[in-house]
Amino acid sequence: MFLTVIAEEPQCLKYDFEEKILEKLVRMEYQMERMKIEGLERDESMAKIKTEVATALETQDQSVADIKSKLDEKSTAFEQKMTDTIGKMLKRVENIAEASTIPKIVFKARINSHMSVTRGVYIVFPTTVLNEGDAYDSGSGIFTAPVNGTYMFNVIFCVSSGKSLHIDIMVDDTKTAPVVFRNSAHSVCHSAVTVEVLTAGQRVGIQVTYNESGNVIHHNSYRWSTFSGTLLHTT
Repeated sequence: MFLTVIAEEPQCLKYDFEEKILEKLVRMEYQMERMKIEGLERDESMAKIKTEVATALETQDQSVADIKSKLDEKSTAFEQKMTDTIGKMLKRVENIAEASTIPKIVFKARINSHMSVTRGVYIVFPTTVLNEGDAYDSGSGIFTAPVNGTYMFNVIFCVSSGKSLHIDIMVDDTKTAPVVFRNSAHSVCHSAVTVEVLTAGQRVGIQVTYNESGNVIHHNSYRWSTFSGTLLHTT
């Protein structure tokens, strides 16, 4: 006699398997979503880093450009300073060279006694102290320019107490520098200076413009009335 038992697999095992499969699928989907988010975050981070690097490079380029610009400015300023310095040195050399070629024309003459004056008459300084170039005539009191140039003239008059001396510094009988020297109680010396641009042959002298009686010009060993001049530069 045989006994046969036939039994079916319980249904709960099937559902359990499907549940595990579904759980795995959910986990996989979650992992994929998470990887996707991480990838986006990584891309965003890389883009940010790329932007920062580009900005840093741009800033560095600008800094380099600024440094280069400053160096160029300093170089230009240095070159300009050197050019100006060299120009001044060359000008100084030219002035020295010009000075070395200027003819030596200078004179000084004096009055050696008390003197009265007459209106319209040129004052003569008979004693020649210096006369380089022989341009001053001690007989007439006249200086004659030997070359074209700029000249400086100086007169010193010691006027007697209580007297006044009116003069003009004349160029070719033309008034150029009228001067009045006045004294009150004591004999005092006064001076006047003028600068004239002359052509060769022009004459310079001191002319009296007002009559004053007696000895107007005072003289002693301590007071000299003088007429002097020099060539500053040729033209």
